Amino acid sequence: MKFPTHKGSPPPLNRPANGKDGSVIVMVLVVLFIITSLSVISLRNAMHMMRMSQRQVLLEQAHFVAEAGLEEAARRISSNEYLGAGPTQMSIQLSDGRTTEVTITPLDTEGMAFKVQSVSSVEGMNRTLNIERVFRPTYLEYGMYFEDWRGYYWIAGDVVDGKVWSGTPQGIWGYYQGGKKLGPIFRQENQTASDGFAGWPEFGAHLPPHIPFDEHTESDLEYFDEGSDSVVTGMEMPALMTVDFERHHNIANALAVSPEDISPDHVAPDLMPKGRALVLEGRTEMRFDVEEVNGQEVGVIYLRNREAFGNFNHQHKVYSEALDLIVIRDKPDGNAQHRNGTLTLGDPNPHAASIVKGSLSIWVDHDVEITSHVIYDNQNFEESTDSLGIVSKRNIYVDRIYSGSQQHSGDLYLQAGLIATGISGNGEIGLKRYDKNNVRGTLYFTGSQVGKRRYPWGTTNNGQLIHGYHRSLTFDPRFSTRPPPFTPTIDSEVRYEGWH
Repeated sequence: MKFPTHKGSPPPLNRPANGKDGSVIVMVLVVLFIITSLSVISLRNAMHMMRMSQRQVLLEQAHFVAEAGLEEAARRISSNEYLGAGPTQMSIQLSDGRTTEVTITPLDTEGMAFKVQSVSSVEGMNRTLNIERVFRPTYLEYGMYFEDWRGYYWIAGDVVDGKVWSGTPQGIWGYYQGGKKLGPIFRQENQTASDGFAGWPEFGAHLPPHIPFDEHTESDLEYFDEGSDSVVTGMEMPALMTVDFERHHNIANALAVSPEDISPDHVAPDLMPKGRALVLEGRTEMRFDVEEVNGQEVGVIYLRNREAFGNFNHQHKVYSEALDLIVIRDKPDGNAQHRNGTLTLGDPNPHAASIVKGSLSIWVDHDVEITSHVIYDNQNFEESTDSLGIVSKRNIYVDRIYSGSQQHSGDLYLQAGLIATGISGNGEIGLKRYDKNNVRGTLYFTGSQVGKRRYPWGTTNNGQLIHGYHRSLTFDPRFSTRPPPFTPTIDSEVRYEGWH
């Protein structure tokens, strides 16, 4: 048998007819490598995402634990417990056993505002939360606040730029002129515990505070009978009887200095202490002034007090800027004329002014009588740190007397937050002899009036003032967030600024 013959050399074994098969293999290997690499990357990313997710869960848990610490700190602050002048640190344990470390740092000596920090750790994940300012709202956030309104009426021409609260119905009076309603205008909320207003509430109107009064038009007014959101009825508030004088007596004792410790006659301005309290007993007379001491302008208080100084007829001078709190207590025994812890505030000359430099509160066990102008040294309220609060267990009256029983006439300027609790009296704020003499001028009042019962500043006949003062009432907006030290707080609330 003859086998077929081939011309030339035979082709090598397993040799592909061309290079395409080898390229396919390389491509497959490359694709497999890419797929494997992508799988590894995807797995790595998935593991990373899982770890990130676990970390996020732990961070969120740590956040919730820290947040719970802030809420507990706020609860303690709202309890009105005095936390002291320095930082308070505590470990707060939750129901699941986790803990957070909380630091409450007072921002003032009276314990009204605080910075709070809460630090938690959950399985190595740490979380820190801060509230830059936690504060208790006070009664002085109201321009006028009276538990018993006693049937008094707001009338056409009244412009009220602070919040109002009443425990009984307020009266509103107005009329039509040229087809337009004329009645009292309120710039902030009007709140009452009653279910409505007496008189003609349809003439009451709210003008939003962002609209300047001089530029408003009729269409800007929100009338009460048209469903204004500024009217709140059925709103109960804590009774002024709950204001705790004993607590403030104890705080004053803890912060107390002697008059000599804060006297310009004994201490240079640079060395005067700050944030202190002065405790006095019995009848007290006081006036504020601004003087130069050692080349510096300082605030001073001239005092008369028999128990502290031995002789009531001698004046003694202390720095007003050294004090956050003055307490004037009843004296349990001794001379009847000097036993009651009364305060007479003002300059003996009713034409002069008692000028307040610094920020402080005066707590008085008995009546307060204001006999002259009381104003702040710095009248630019946007930058002024001057403020005065007066809290009485009984009443606060203006009793501007000149030459014995002859009442002084002329405008009167008062700048303060006045609180007459009525714990041992009627809790009245007003003109003591409101129905004597003729019209005396205009009372220019800047601040807040808070009392148990409204009291007159004069009398009227057919809507015309015949005795007492016309009134121009302006709310001090600083009192909403920066009231004078040791202002009584509304215990059921706390508010926050700067949560992060």
